[in-house]
Order: sequence, then C-alpha cells, then structure tokens
Amino acid sequence: MKTVKEQIFSFLQANPSVYHGGQLQRMDFKTRRGGLATGDSIKRRLNELVAEGRISVSPNEKNEAMFSINEQNKKKPKLIIDESKPPIKDESGQWRPQFTYAQA
Repeated sequence: MKTVKEQIFSFLQANPSVYHGGQLQRMDFKTRRGGLATGDSIKRRLNELVAEGRISVSPNEKNEAMFSINEQNKKKPKLIIDESKPPIKDESGQWRPQFTYAQA
C-alpha cells in the first residue's frame, strides 16, 4: 500500500491541475493502517513534497496555498498523434489520426 505522501503525489501527477490546500486536506487518503489521514497529516505531507521539489505551492488572490505537480513530474503521454502520417478510417468509417509512441 502506498504511503499518504505517495498517494497525494500520484493524485497530483494523474490530475495535473492546481488544487487548494484545503481541498486536498478534505480528500480521503488512506493510512497504512487503513484509516483516513487527517488534514494536518496531509498538510505535512504536502509541505514535504514541496521541500523535495516534487510539487509546487503558490498563493492565490486570497494568499491561500495552491498546490500543483511540477512540470518535470507530470506523466508523459505514452502515445502521441503522429502528424507526419495521414488520418485513417477506423472500423466505423470515422477518420482518426495515427499515433506513435512518445520518446522518453
């Protein structure tokens, strides 16, 4: 089972947006013992992730903490549209782009 810190990091990595700290503190992150992490615990883990440089924090207009994944930690798409190849028809007759694997 992932730690609360890894659950938070995975959530931000899979949902690359900006989240209010209070919103993250109200989410249901499970502890290793099966309980729910407290808001204070989640806040500590967010601050640890910021200190490690894995996520960023910035103030909003009310000077409240807003958290997001750092650019280098965003998940990269495995497939991307290959613009050098022409579109093809799929089984339903719709034109679809061709894909290629992203370079690591």
